[in-house]
Amino acid sequence: AGAFLSTEAPGVPSLDGPRLHDTIEGADGYFLDRGLMEELENSGAKYTPENVMYIVKNPDGMLQWLETGKESSGWMHILQKHEQNFSAQGIDDIYSFLSEVLQTQPVKRGVNPTGPYAIYEMDGRRYKLAHGTNGYIVSFYPIS
Repeated sequence: AGAFLSTEAPGVPSLDGPRLHDTIEGADGYFLDRGLMEELENSGAKYTPENVMYIVKNPDGMLQWLETGKESSGWMHILQKHEQNFSAQGIDDIYSFLSEVLQTQPVKRGVNPTGPYAIYEMDGRRYKLAHGTNGYIVSFYPIS
């Protein structure tokens, strides 16, 4: 499972992953922060609860989540369209890498004809995260 933000009480030593009583089980057995899922539910955003496999509040305070998706968006899209690009960079665990990236500040944010995006830089390489205005993660891939 990936790392999560805001799951540890201040001043409490960090645990390996979120505390289980603060989580609910999401898609594919991934554990999700209960408070963030409640925030998503109350946001009015369209989502499929049983398909959510990752949720985070990024450093900008934006709620972002990844669903199992389909060929055109979400986790299935990332794996089908970009897994080879990550493998070429030596990144085999895209899920954990995405979790790590989303806890950093993007170097750029913008909007193109397909929607909002953020550019992140990790270890001298750049990665693009395409997302909906509501925070749904559409795609994630390395860029040159």
